[in-house]
Formats: sequence, structure tokens, C-alpha cells
Amino acid sequence: MKHKTLGCLVVDSLDFVKPVSMRTYFRALLMALWKDGENFSAKKPLGNSDWQSGVYESMVKKGFIEGELNEYDELIKADYKKADELILEYIKKL
Repeated sequence: MKHKTLGCLVVDSLDFVKPVSMRTYFRALLMALWKDGENFSAKKPLGNSDWQSGVYESMVKKGFIEGELNEYDELIKADYKKADELILEYIKKL
């Protein structure tokens, strides 16, 4: 899989008014880290806790990783190890 494909993945996150691309999501995350500096909150980097679940849900929905969603399309379980490997690979190529 090419990292560009993962970058085009749409993430539906409570931290944004509308769904955004993975690229936009990580750009916002990096900007928050830089802007907040030592006050950066790893628990709520973009405003909401459980901020990674939107990324994982999107990866499950589009078949990037194995996982399970409930009837409301909320994440129940996922292959977090594989997800993190793909995400880190994507970030390295930014």
C-alpha cells in the first residue's frame, strides 16, 4: 500500500466539523503540537479525548486493518498494532 492512499483516507472525527482527509488530520495534529509546545495535551490534542478512534474507525471501514464496528459504526476492536505500523509508515513519508 502506498502512503498516499492512506493520506486520502477520510477521517470522521469529533475534532472537526466535517470529515477530513488523513493528511489534513495529521497536519492539524502537528500544528497543535507545535503551537501548544510544552502545554500540548496528548490526552486531548485536538480537543476531544479518544482522538485516535476516528482514525482507527476509518481504517477499519476502508479495509486498511481488521476490526469490528457496532451497529452505529463505532469501533469495538481493531488491529491497533497494524494500524500504528501503517500510520507511522505514512508519517515517515510526509
